[in-house]
Amino acid sequence: MSCEVLDSEAAGPAPFSRVVPVGWYDGPTEGVLECGGVPYVFRKVAWDRHFARRVFVLRPVSRGAFDAVAEIVGRPADASATDEERQATWERLMDLLDQGGPVEYLVMADWITEALLAVRRVDAPALRAEIEAMILPTPGGDDYWDGFSYSDAPHERWLELLLQPEPAAG
Repeated sequence: MSCEVLDSEAAGPAPFSRVVPVGWYDGPTEGVLECGGVPYVFRKVAWDRHFARRVFVLRPVSRGAFDAVAEIVGRPADASATDEERQATWERLMDLLDQGGPVEYLVMADWITEALLAVRRVDAPALRAEIEAMILPTPGGDDYWDGFSYSDAPHERWLELLLQPEPAAG
């Protein structure tokens, strides 16, 4: 299953019925969302130098993982929790987000909850392999200025992948 509205509309209002952010830096950076009833993990992989345009990857995730993230994030904060308990909760959230499948969409937006500026479904195996190779296991890279993205590839490279035309069939 996929989010059919993303397949049919390249840009426009964000079609997500529910967005549960886990990471935040001037807007959501990672979390889970629903599109057409399909749950996805979203993670920011690039941010332009003006801190406006963001590129996100969307990976399908199980309903169970989506619901677990939403339940954990929706709980009131426990002021009596120890550092170890808070760390364990954070690690559980990261484990749930890591359960996302292969990248299904690239999305550009200023905020994932607002208008989508560009969308690309990732079907071609070579494109998917290139994208997956550019994604880091944790945000930030040693030599990258943005410590909140899951890639150290430049924003311009992500735009090329997002906006390049599909190769001609045959």
